[in-house]
Amino acid sequence: PGRRSTRSRRGRRRGSGWMAAVGRTLYRALLKELRELSAVQARTLRCGCAEARGEAWVKVRTPVSSSNWGMGGYIRRRRDSDSVRWERLLPEAVARAVWEARGGRAAGGDGVALSVLQGVAREAFRRRGAEAVEDGFRVLRALGEQRAIAQSSMTRVTRTLDGDELLVVEASSRYLAEVSGHRKSVFVYRVYIQNVHAREVVRLHGRHWTIRHDDLGVHAEIAPGSPGVVGQTPVLQPGQAFQYSSGTDLPFPGSGAMEGSFQMATISDTPRRFDAPIGPIPLRAPQPPAPPQP
Repeated sequence: PGRRSTRSRRGRRRGSGWMAAVGRTLYRALLKELRELSAVQARTLRCGCAEARGEAWVKVRTPVSSSNWGMGGYIRRRRDSDSVRWERLLPEAVARAVWEARGGRAAGGDGVALSVLQGVAREAFRRRGAEAVEDGFRVLRALGEQRAIAQSSMTRVTRTLDGDELLVVEASSRYLAEVSGHRKSVFVYRVYIQNVHAREVVRLHGRHWTIRHDDLGVHAEIAPGSPGVVGQTPVLQPGQAFQYSSGTDLPFPGSGAMEGSFQMATISDTPRRFDAPIGPIPLRAPQPPAPPQP
């Protein structure tokens, strides 16, 4: 019995040591993924005042959904809706820790400071055992999803003649494997338009798109002034936002991009027409497998 007990204790110690090693490796992987995600998002997504102070930030975006193709509407509380959907992907303990680290505020459209997430990761991996490892893998998957969204996104800002910010346009795309084939790659994209000016009211009148294939050049073009978006010509009051989803395709194989502009006008006694540039929005398709070697 004594020998069996000794072997059992040694087995537990080995198991505990192995789990701790896995936890340390996973912790380092999480920190690396957080840094890389923050760097990608800094190039493609816009944050709030934190970035103006030079603070690294991790934004939160929900995946682009094909179920919203052809639909659009005004957005009132985008930050809260993105936060709720994204935090459902996180382990409960991690989502609660993020909430507490932010002082009871959700991880909304402006996301979470990188330093906050690094602190949450450190606290989480003070817990040892299978639960911490399982939570770590779930967080890695959620961060990987956020990085994929950022790599297929862009943000453009339109300013007034005085240099004040007027419109922010953020767009993301996603490859649709379920409807793509050997002849074409199909993409759904989501566009978010917000009036960030304190006084101006603006209307979207038309759109212009140029869709390019990386190898074949221009694939399609929607002429400037094509009416509205998804059948609507939204009016944006100061602070108001409109979001819509649509889609496009490219010849298979290959990736590309789409860019263009919205034809806008201010609503006032002296209306002014202007173009709000969009893109380029990456259209990233998976590479076909290499042919077998003879």
